Amino acid sequence: MISFLPSGLLGLLVASLIAAFMSTISTHLNWGSSYLVHDFYRRFYVKDKSEKHYVLVGRVFTVLLMIISAFFALYLNNSLQAFGIILQIGAGTGLIFILRWFWYRINVYSELTAMIVSFIVALGFEFIFPNNFSVEEKLIIGVTVTTICWLLITLITPPSNLETLQNFYKKIQPGGPGWKNYRYFCV
Repeated sequence: MISFLPSGLLGLLVASLIAAFMSTISTHLNWGSSYLVHDFYRRFYVKDKSEKHYVLVGRVFTVLLMIISAFFALYLNNSLQAFGIILQIGAGTGLIFILRWFWYRINVYSELTAMIVSFIVALGFEFIFPNNFSVEEKLIIGVTVTTICWLLITLITPPSNLETLQNFYKKIQPGGPGWKNYRYFCV
């Protein structure tokens, strides 16, 4: 680019790339903050406050996400390393997100456990054991540990309530042997 574009167009190109980068960062910070405020904070912690309160909490979450993102940006050496963490988290949660369609016992606690454990395992491999295992070993260990944890939580906690299961079954009509015992309740 430097050798083919005149200085004016080169400056415009650089400015447009910076604008695209800033737009992407802004979108993801707002998106993450919105999830944290509306799907977590407002839903489970503080339900009946003014919009002004939630806007303030959203701004606090935005700053926290920015700090966490800056930490990761300084720590990660390249995008492949970031992709490895994302792959590790996805591998740990993938099985439960598929089995949800085939087994009625999987509930919100199972899914939360899978997400939290796979996140912790992925970060553990990245920060505590960065060079001790190959990528394949990390994935196998991560999936195994995550699956054991969410299976235990699934068996310890009660299934979702009957109304939730009925609504899910009527809308989706999942197949598989895991829904066999619940089909007559849900029709």
